[in-house]
Amino acid sequence: MVPDIAIGAIAAALIGAIISLVGLIVAKEGKVSEFRQAWIDSLRTELSTFLASVNAVADARGLTFKDSRDRYETLQPSYDKLNETYYLIALRLNSKENESGKLKDCMVEISKSIMDPDNFDFVKFEEDRVKFINISNSLLKSEWNRVKHGEPVYRSARILATLATLALVVAAIAVTYDKTIGFQHASANVRSPDDKTKLKIAPTPKSDMQISNPVKVKPS
Repeated sequence: MVPDIAIGAIAAALIGAIISLVGLIVAKEGKVSEFRQAWIDSLRTELSTFLASVNAVADARGLTFKDSRDRYETLQPSYDKLNETYYLIALRLNSKENESGKLKDCMVEISKSIMDPDNFDFVKFEEDRVKFINISNSLLKSEWNRVKHGEPVYRSARILATLATLALVVAAIAVTYDKTIGFQHASANVRSPDDKTKLKIAPTPKSDMQISNPVKVKPS
């Protein structure tokens, strides 16, 4: 039978191992969350820059230019910024995710709308711009929720650690209960000196007792 001290040592070792593992996961996932928060901040900046560049190009449709060269020199900085932020955002997004895919499609539609100022459709442009803002807000919110609740690995490790700790506590309670019941049963089987059920020694009947007379020595 395993001694109680050995059971306690094993339980303590298991609890210590679980705590260490959870500590490592928490530290790692905490760092990942920091990087993700920085990623969200950068994405928010790039989304706003993209939209500002789009608006600058769209507003230029009412301007009068001397010639095509003048148009190019005036709008080229906005187009450069627009292209830069477009690819920065596109490289950050995961096309397999629903919100990211919708945002990419919306960016493509907006880019097409402003590429030809002569055939600019203001109504469609406004619809695409509102759609872009709504999708961006939804994406940023979902990413923030991921930071707030933790990465999937962290959540899984937290659940497993909780279940393992509960299992160890239940096992410790069960062992303690078993030891207590066993001790009580053992104590009940031991007869105390005051127990009325103790064995009594029956006295020997007098008829069976033989009393020898002392031998008298006659004087010489």
